[in-house]
Amino acid sequence: MSKSEFSKHGVSLEKPVVTTAMKIQLIMNIMYGGRVAVIADEFGVHVKTVKRWLQDGAVGSDVLQRMRTMGYNIGWFLDDHDSTYDGMFADDDAGQVLRMRGYLAYSAKKTNTARKKTTTTTKK
Repeated sequence: MSKSEFSKHGVSLEKPVVTTAMKIQLIMNIMYGGRVAVIADEFGVHVKTVKRWLQDGAVGSDVLQRMRTMGYNIGWFLDDHDSTYDGMFADDDAGQVLRMRGYLAYSAKKTNTARKKTTTTTKK
């Protein structure tokens, strides 16, 4: 079947579009516990600014530069077809530090979730 034949049958062969707003949400969830105030503080902006980003994804060049300095991969951030988080971190020292920080945050969250389940099960 040709690409156009797939399209006729409602099957899209295009990669899904991932907006910058979705990437901000992903960064916020993984790195900052899903808390708007924490990401706002880390990025040096007001909470209202982050909420606007989450709606329209309009991030200024100053913020992109700050993200790059922090260790985020701006190419990944701006690629609207990369739906994974594998490329989130830059391939430099800052990116390595950020990657480790994200791993530790994820591990801590996973451990706390497991503890809550164990405590709930034990109380029954």
